[in-house]
Amino acid sequence: QLNHMDLSDNELGPTIPREIGKLKDKLILLDLSNNTFTSRIPSELGSLQSDATVRLAGNRFDSTFLAPLSLCSVGQDSVGYFDLSNQPKYCPSERAALADFFNEAKGLEWTES
Repeated sequence: QLNHMDLSDNELGPTIPREIGKLKDKLILLDLSNNTFTSRIPSELGSLQSDATVRLAGNRFDSTFLAPLSLCSVGQDSVGYFDLSNQPKYCPSERAALADFFNEAKGLEWTES
């Protein structure tokens, strides 16, 4: 069973396929760092397990779009990790209150289709 996907340093791009979200119940590590992704961070990445490690640093994502809220909150109350969560252009600090509300309301449960 696939649970680690390390595709770092492969010059992949320009977009992360939305279909990667279909691995949400399987992946505990997704490393797409140091590639040539330039589009937005797909919302489907936000549906990965809360204990997942997501590495996207070293790309040039379109910073006019924020990272998915659930992805920015990975690691706050869990063992997961998102390497861009401390970068305000992707995860502004004022979203922390919204992330807390999302987590308290079990947002992943009511946003999944």
